[in-house]
Amino acid sequence: LYRRELYEEAYDAYDEFERLHPKNSAVPYALYQKGMCHFSRMRGIDRDQTATRNAMDQFERLLERFPGSIYSARARRKLTECYTSLVRHELFVADFYLKKKKYEAARDRYIYLLESYPDFGQYLHALESLNICMQNIKDQEEGSKSWFRRIIPFDHSGDRAPMWW
Repeated sequence: LYRRELYEEAYDAYDEFERLHPKNSAVPYALYQKGMCHFSRMRGIDRDQTATRNAMDQFERLLERFPGSIYSARARRKLTECYTSLVRHELFVADFYLKKKKYEAARDRYIYLLESYPDFGQYLHALESLNICMQNIKDQEEGSKSWFRRIIPFDHSGDRAPMWW
């Protein structure tokens, strides 16, 4: 079913197998294939990311239940692709809001992006865009700068950057 691109039917078959045979040695394969059923239906960064999140859920279940399985190594690679897709989606949406001058919405997306996905290479772009948002919102009171203090790893007692900065 999966090879014929009947992903919903394939997902149901793998799900039923897992439910009926929870101790079978093929359960890691079934979990991986359940993730792949969603992964194969992932859409572009400008579209809904439900399939991406569902694939992540299945791959994470596999990694949690069967960390030593050969399918876990594959799932890790696919999980990285899922995270990359989510990051690119969030950045796309935030940039769209910025372009449309919806600064509050863009600000919220950039903050979410920086807090949720700090290690995916978008950090500098998101920070620079966040700064543009904040300048346009003219939100410069000390209390509203707390977003900056949460994200930037400064020594806030003297507002010095760490040695590696």
